[in-house]
Amino acid sequence: MRKKLVQTIFQKLYPFITQLSCYDEYGLMKARSIEIDMKIRNIFGSRFSGTIGKEIIASSWRGKEYIKAYAKPNDPKSELQLSHRAIVAEAVKTWKKLNNIQKEFYERMSDHLPGYHFFVRLYVKTIRAEKEFRIPICIKWSRKDDGIMDGIPLIVQWQDKELFIENLGKREGEIALGPDHTPYTFLIRKGIEEETLLVLNELGNDSISQTLRSSLLGIEIAMVAAPNSDESKIERSLGLV
Repeated sequence: MRKKLVQTIFQKLYPFITQLSCYDEYGLMKARSIEIDMKIRNIFGSRFSGTIGKEIIASSWRGKEYIKAYAKPNDPKSELQLSHRAIVAEAVKTWKKLNNIQKEFYERMSDHLPGYHFFVRLYVKTIRAEKEFRIPICIKWSRKDDGIMDGIPLIVQWQDKELFIENLGKREGEIALGPDHTPYTFLIRKGIEEETLLVLNELGNDSISQTLRSSLLGIEIAMVAAPNSDESKIERSLGLV
């Protein structure tokens, strides 16, 4: 009876259901269907939802219900498609190797996407451009004085974003910055006064190890590369271009 019901529904709706194929931004074929704005109810008065066998899919989108013919996902496994999947797999593997500070860097770089998705998109774009992908370098900072600085921030800016805002009252902390996104500006803010301590145009272990001096606060802040942060890149395990 169920099979007969499905066949009846499909026969009545088939003239209104059109399947289209298109290509995505990587040249990979995908299938989609024109959605029909209608209310679909079964013989008991309740609405269809999900897949009915392998014939029809009933669902809703933004409050509008639709029904469409089931379409088997198109997977041609082209060279481009397989290469893209391999690069994405590399990106996921690389993300898992990052520590929390490095992941936080991508969270703060992104405007709308979660840090993970922003990282994967950036990784794929970089490798597609046949460039080397370099991960953020971890940087430790510490004050050299004994003064009370609670509420006074050490700010690291990138373009118009304040990537890190570190409380100098902690006396020490750690941040992470990507080598390929310079320049970075280090500044402190006290009330309405602001003082630029450093503009970092290149990022490497040699440029990181230095002392920031503030005439506004009369303090010095030492910066050094964190242990193991000399590895500014992760070797690509799959060897793809």
